[in-house]
Amino acid sequence: MKRLTALVLTLVMALSMTACGAKKEEAPAASAPAASAPAASAPAASTPAAPEAWTPDRAIEMVACYGAGGGHDILLRTMQKIIVDEKLSTANFNVVNKDGGSGAIGMAYVDGHAGDPHYLMCTTSSFTTTPLKTQLGFNYEDFTPIALLGLDPSIIVVRTDSGITNLDELLATPDVSLGGTGVGTVDHIITTKLNAAKGVEINYVPYNGDGEQVTALLGSQVTSICCNYNTVSEYINTGDFTCIATFTPERLTANPDVATAVEQGYNIEMSLYRGVCAPAGISEAEKEFYIDLMTKVNETDAWHKDYLEANGVEPHFLTGDDFKAYLDEVNAEFTKAMTEAGLI
Repeated sequence: MKRLTALVLTLVMALSMTACGAKKEEAPAASAPAASAPAASAPAASTPAAPEAWTPDRAIEMVACYGAGGGHDILLRTMQKIIVDEKLSTANFNVVNKDGGSGAIGMAYVDGHAGDPHYLMCTTSSFTTTPLKTQLGFNYEDFTPIALLGLDPSIIVVRTDSGITNLDELLATPDVSLGGTGVGTVDHIITTKLNAAKGVEINYVPYNGDGEQVTALLGSQVTSICCNYNTVSEYINTGDFTCIATFTPERLTANPDVATAVEQGYNIEMSLYRGVCAPAGISEAEKEFYIDLMTKVNETDAWHKDYLEANGVEPHFLTGDDFKAYLDEVNAEFTKAMTEAGLI
């Protein structure tokens, strides 16, 4: 009897071990589908959805930070015409002038529309210098960089009937005065550098915009003005004004007879950049809309002929992050120059 009981117990234990072994062998097979699921879903997770293209739902304001007839105004109105003529966009574009405060009024206006893509602002070097010298509460980093469109040479012009033909003659003129756009701008920096070079005291007269500068020189209110070539090209062509110096590394393509400041013994090189920015906080799709549009504008023959060549602006095209990197470099350069000139 004892032997029979022991045999039964032995058989029960053997069956239990066999059942356990079977369960252990079946576990990997049961879990196999779960292990393969992540691999099947991996491609979908790694492919982000393309952003939907943005289309403006109302007219876009093209903001000029200076008055009518100035550099901002000329650039934006030329661009507006090209967009319409070349059918580059179905959107409506309206140029709006917000002059004053060396560009501060226009910048504050666009800054106040953060997150709204229906604004496009023209930018020049005052976009960098004005926030450096004034506590505006914002600077170039508080906007969305769209495109750098060109480099605008800084020059000095006089009335042709003044008889002045070069920088030495200008600085030798009694009670010499020079008009520029605002305080702490490129025009102002150039004036301080000329003062330091010859130890003279030029009476610098700041104006709200290029148009006011031109009017002042036409009325003999100042001896000279420091401006951009496009601002006075028509007056140079008619013989009313004479360009006596350019602050570019090389002579101007539009007027190669004019000697650079360096050639005249003044180690000064400065130019304005011309570009466009949008308010902060716009989406990537909205930003791409403007970058694509500016790229199309830059690729037209009309832009090169009617704006760049007609206004003596040197071609230099950058977009988005590349334009932002350029602005970073310019900000560092102007900070140094304005500190040395005692303007900040």
